Amino acid sequence: MTQFSFPFGIIGDDLLLKKNIQFKVDEQGRILDLIYEDCEEIEIDFLKNNPVHIILPGLINSHIHIGDSFAKEIGYDKNLIDVVAPPNGIKHKLLADTPSDIKKLGIKKAALEMISNGITFFSDFRERGLEGINLIKESLASNPIKSQILGRFREKSEIE
Repeated sequence: MTQFSFPFGIIGDDLLLKKNIQFKVDEQGRILDLIYEDCEEIEIDFLKNNPVHIILPGLINSHIHIGDSFAKEIGYDKNLIDVVAPPNGIKHKLLADTPSDIKKLGIKKAALEMISNGITFFSDFRERGLEGINLIKESLASNPIKSQILGRFREKSEIE
């Protein structure tokens, strides 16, 4: 368990300014306890050399194709159909021809980029059936980001 303290913060549905904020977080990142005091007509100068902190819930990227991250800008200035239409789109050709280690590195970098931008959960639309799903699971095994993987099967046997 970790405890955090902040001199001021915005709390609650009405986003009211509170002071002397303290909260405890468990090993899974869940807030266990939140304590604060009301601000009664006090003057607050945020321009002093005191750090200002903002705590927000983690953001969600609800539609990503993280397995394609190794080739992020490959479709720049190209027709959308030429880039993503199966089976001959640039994306599908690259997914078939690129070694797994390069795709895994792209997935890892994309996950770190999301985390650095406050994204803590994503929903991925996966190509290449179980192969694509397993690639993401292996790539993110030690990464703290949470995900929902939505796969597109190639054969009926992959559904189970």
